[in-house]
Amino acid sequence: MKKTLLLVLPFLFIFIMSCETDDDETSGGLVGTWTVDSVTYYENGSCSGEGETDDYINGPFTGTVTYTEVSATVSVVATYSLSSWCDEADGAMANDTTCVYDGNSELLLSGFVSDCVDDGGNWEDDYTCNYAFTDEWYYTYDEDTLGNAVYCEIYYDESDPTNPETDCGIAVVTENSATLQFIGENDDGEPECTVIVLSR
Repeated sequence: MKKTLLLVLPFLFIFIMSCETDDDETSGGLVGTWTVDSVTYYENGSCSGEGETDDYINGPFTGTVTYTEVSATVSVVATYSLSSWCDEADGAMANDTTCVYDGNSELLLSGFVSDCVDDGGNWEDDYTCNYAFTDEWYYTYDEDTLGNAVYCEIYYDESDPTNPETDCGIAVVTENSATLQFIGENDDGEPECTVIVLSR
């Protein structure tokens, strides 16, 4: 009995380790639907310091990204009231229908409604403006043994489908979170960084 147990134990250990390895390999992928938590922009190539963050948890944005094996679709909705717009403009509400910003500039509710419609938003019955945005791209995801990966987004222009635009960065993906980091240059040739945080 003891001999049999000693013979079986090594095979049981190999089986358990094999299962754990398979799980680790599949848990790092991006396939599925993710919630966008935040997008932060840095004016440097080290992704450090005080960045400008679009907060998708407490801010006006809500967004999801759905990945298949080869492509991704993002859906983002931004919801603003006159009051929340006024806060972002560093203004102050003079009353329920007037925002004062930039010293003495005023935005009335009627102007806010007009701007909403002109900018492609939908004016809702609860006095909010909703902007909806979707985009699609192809991607590649090549993971190393440490769980880090090179992540590239590939965009095809209908006018020139043979010359896609590719934007590559680093991805760190676990079962319930993903951080995508892109380092590039702004219009002036200065380095900049974008960090996108996802969860599911």
